[in-house]
Amino acid sequence: MESLEETTIRILFGAGVISLLIGWFDEEPGSWVEGISIMLACFFITMLGSLCNWGKEKQYLKIHDEIRNEKVSVIRGQYGLSQTSLVSKLVVGDIILIEAGMRVPADCVLIDGMDLVVDETMYGFGDSIPKQLSKDA
Repeated sequence: MESLEETTIRILFGAGVISLLIGWFDEEPGSWVEGISIMLACFFITMLGSLCNWGKEKQYLKIHDEIRNEKVSVIRGQYGLSQTSLVSKLVVGDIILIEAGMRVPADCVLIDGMDLVVDETMYGFGDSIPKQLSKDA
């Protein structure tokens, strides 16, 4: 349905309908074929766009599920025991133990760190701008 909302596709489909109607009432045999071909081209374009969007959405959901099923070491509970938890099971108050090369799974406050460098790009897109964090930040 998103593909059909594009202005270009609507104009082409309208031109196909007009061409089909003109060809239908024309005396010359087979002049309606041009209108049918324009409408079929619009149909194939929208179907191809829909299939591409469906594939991209499927890949996005797969990546999202992988991220949600990542395991991370946390300190939680009244006794401060360290345990492994899924990223999707993190709650407010959990203390995440960050290791080298790890993706930080949530918005958080840095409690203690030493020579920590953060790369804020998301999934490899965008410009990599490493940030040096100090104890004062």
